[in-house]
Amino acid sequence: MAAVFFRSLTLHLSWFIRSFWPGKHPAAPLSGYRICILLLGMPLFACLQCLHWLGFLADEIFFRAYRKVPVHAPIFITGIPRSGTTYVHRTLAADNAHFCTVSTWEALLAPTITERKILTGLRSIDRFCGSPLKRLVDHLIAQATGDLANIHAVTLNDVEEDYLWLLPAGGCFILSLAFPFSKWLSNMSTLQDLPDAKKKQLVDFYARCVQKHLYFHGTKRRFLSKNAAFAGWIDPLQKRFPEACFLACVRHPTQALSSQLSSLRPARELFATDPEGSHIKKLITDVFTQNYTTLASLTETMPTTHLAIMDQSDLRTHDIVMLRLAGQRLASPLGELKSPSVPNKPTPIHQHSAADYGLKNKQIEVCLLPAYQAILRSDQRIQPETQDDGTED
Repeated sequence: MAAVFFRSLTLHLSWFIRSFWPGKHPAAPLSGYRICILLLGMPLFACLQCLHWLGFLADEIFFRAYRKVPVHAPIFITGIPRSGTTYVHRTLAADNAHFCTVSTWEALLAPTITERKILTGLRSIDRFCGSPLKRLVDHLIAQATGDLANIHAVTLNDVEEDYLWLLPAGGCFILSLAFPFSKWLSNMSTLQDLPDAKKKQLVDFYARCVQKHLYFHGTKRRFLSKNAAFAGWIDPLQKRFPEACFLACVRHPTQALSSQLSSLRPARELFATDPEGSHIKKLITDVFTQNYTTLASLTETMPTTHLAIMDQSDLRTHDIVMLRLAGQRLASPLGELKSPSVPNKPTPIHQHSAADYGLKNKQIEVCLLPAYQAILRSDQRIQPETQDDGTED
C-alpha cells in the first residue's frame, strides 16, 4: 500500500507540472479554460485523494480486520465498452438480496471504511433535514458530467463502476482524458506493458478495496463488479480471485468504437484536451484492438465455467434469457432477474456514426474483426437460440 501511495503522489505531481509545459503536448493545449481547470479543479481533486489516503491509513489502524474478509466467487462484468455492460450490471444489481455492488458515492467519495462510516452518519443527518446536501451534490455531478448524462446517467445512489476506486492509486484509465500525455494512464486499460510487480500492486490495491466493501456491507452476498475497462485485467484478477466468474459483453468493433468515441467527447470538452479528437481515436482504437485480442486469447485458456461472453445484439432481444443461460453456464445462478427500470428519467439519446470519427474499415477488418469473430465462434459465447426461452409465438 505504501508503494502505491508514493507512486500515486509522484504521478499526480508529474501530471500537474507537465500540464503547464506549453507546446509539449498537442493533445493537451494550454488554453485559458484548461488553465482554469488545472488551477481550480486539480487542487480539489488532489485534496479528495489525500482524504482517501487518510482514510486508508485510518482503516489500517481501526479496521484492520477487513484484511481477513473472504471474497467468495465474485462476479466481474467486463468486456468491450459500450457493449451492454451497464445494462447487465444494473439488471443483476437490482437483486440486492444476492449481490453486493458499488454505488457512485462509495466509488467516488468513500473507497475506505472510515470515510463510509463518516459519510453514512452525515447522510442520516442530511435525510433528516430533507436531503439538501444530496441534492446539491447530485446537481454538481450533473453540471460536471454535462452531456455525459445522456449516455451514462450518474447520481450518488446509482450503481457505478468500481474502477473509480483506482483513482487514489493513479490507476484509473479515465484520467487519460485529463492527461493524455501520460503513458502510464494509457496503459491502465490493458496493463500490457506494465511490469508484473506494479501490476500485482494495483490488483492487490483493488482487492483490498473489495474486502473493505464487504467488511462494510457484510459477506452474505456475492460481490458484483462492473468495469468495462477491465478486459485487460481479467487474467490478473482471475489469479487474485480463483473462484471469480466473468461476464464479458462484446459488440461489433465499428459500432463499439464509434459509440465509445462519442461517449468520451463530453469528457474531452470538460478537461479541454484533444480538441481534434485524433489522439483519443488512436488511443481507443489501440485499446480496443488489444482487448478484443485478449478476450479471443482467453477463450482458448479459460473454461466456460469461469467465462461467459454475450454479444450486444443478443442482449438487446433476449436479455433475461441470456443472463439465465450465463448463470447456468457458469454454474452460478444469478438470482431473480428482471429488466431494470429507471423511473422519472428520460430515455438516453446517444447517436453516433463511424463516419463521424473517420474510422477506417480496412483497419477494423484487419486489426479488430478477426478477434471479434473468434470470440463469437468460441464455446464461451452464450447464444439464446441454444435454449427455448419459454415464450410463446
